[in-house]
Amino acid sequence: MGFFHESELLSEPEQSRIAQCGICKLKKSCKSPLLPVRGAGGKKVLILTDFPTQHEDDRGKWIVGKTGQWISDKLEGIGLNLDKDCWSSGAIICRPETKTNLPKAAGYCYPNVVELIDKLNPIAIICFGELAMRAAVRYAYQSSPASTQTYLGWKIPAQYGNMWIMGTYHPRIVMDQKKRTTHELFMGKHLGQFDGDNIERPYEQVPDYRTKVQLLWTPSEVADAMADMSKSKAITALDYETNMLKPDGDDARILSASVSDGECSVAFMITPKTLKPLVRYLKSKAKKTACNIKFETRWSRACMGVRPRNWVWCSLQGAHIIQSAPAEFTSLKNQSFIHLGQPRYNAQVDSLLDANGTRLPNKAAEEIEQSQLLEYNGMDTICESYVGEIQRRLLGVKV
Repeated sequence: MGFFHESELLSEPEQSRIAQCGICKLKKSCKSPLLPVRGAGGKKVLILTDFPTQHEDDRGKWIVGKTGQWISDKLEGIGLNLDKDCWSSGAIICRPETKTNLPKAAGYCYPNVVELIDKLNPIAIICFGELAMRAAVRYAYQSSPASTQTYLGWKIPAQYGNMWIMGTYHPRIVMDQKKRTTHELFMGKHLGQFDGDNIERPYEQVPDYRTKVQLLWTPSEVADAMADMSKSKAITALDYETNMLKPDGDDARILSASVSDGECSVAFMITPKTLKPLVRYLKSKAKKTACNIKFETRWSRACMGVRPRNWVWCSLQGAHIIQSAPAEFTSLKNQSFIHLGQPRYNAQVDSLLDANGTRLPNKAAEEIEQSQLLEYNGMDTICESYVGEIQRRLLGVKV
């Protein structure tokens, strides 16, 4: 069994902080209910699988049988002893009789995963299977991901928990001889990112990118900031927040703008007095980047009659080049989590910026406080700046 279809995973209900074993009822039909954690965890690595297999349930122990031996052997290959160096558990800790409704069962069991990670405080989580990866990402991203295929194979430096997260296929898939060669190759590549003799936390001090966001409230502040950005030697990231998806509607307007040079991110509301310094920046020779430069270009031309000069990078296109993956992979939020470990920020603002249709207004202007909108806008550009830098390094591109 590979990864689940996205529609199945979206059926997973949002849960409280208490495991819902009474609704799940799996513990009543298995030999080893609430299968306890295995291993001493000497190197603080948590091995997370989907659910107990028949062998594991019979023996009351994680990571046994054919798939268990495969995992144990692969871990030895990267310098990790399953019992001495790792802990082992699952996204579901009671064996399911069938594979139906597994995403729902994982949702009921998710509070157990949260409690386990909080208690163990691992340096790294290595996930085998879709449900395991979904649980780990949900913990670190602080929100349920739409599709965890987006994160498959990446070694993510999660800020929340200050730990590495990496997910690969469950080894049951390599037991299928038709898929064995290809999937085993990928799984070996994924696991090869870890050096069991040198596992340290991603950060000495977890970054807080919000501290780099500066809100500007007066035209003179905006003029000074845009003058500095226009002369910057760094690649500057540009982002708009708008009241609809495309600038074709009669009421289309840019609500706010943000520019970042990687050191700081300035954000301001668009008014007649802040448009002029923004236009001067757009016309300047400063190198510019964005996540989907088509969006900023269209809105700049429609609302200000100017085409931004000197685009040098687009992180959306960079993501396409780096990996052929689901569309979600290219979004700024997912790129920020993959490369920076940035948890989801201001989920409420994100939802209010969505609109049903390209020419229909969203709820941003009416329901989002200006300071909240600007903080969100500023976070977008600081993340764009860092993501673009990492993408260029991965691709060996100099601009």
